[in-house]
Amino acid sequence: MFKKRLAERIKYINHLLEQKFDFTLKESFLADREKADWAATNSELDELWRLRLKNDALNMTLAGKEWKEYTGIIIKTLS
Repeated sequence: MFKKRLAERIKYINHLLEQKFDFTLKESFLADREKADWAATNSELDELWRLRLKNDALNMTLAGKEWKEYTGIIIKTLS
């Protein structure tokens, strides 16, 4: 079951990384999720991952990294 879920997440992450994030939208990400509720549905889990990746991408952008460099780092981390 773990491997199946991991494969689903990796597939979703790769899908998200096919396009750049829109940083003009007003969204927030709670990085410390220790006290947060677990995602109840796949849709909620997808949204958490989207926001996490967007947050990471924003931090990389602010650090002067290019989109292609960022996606390469994320994909390498998942491999």
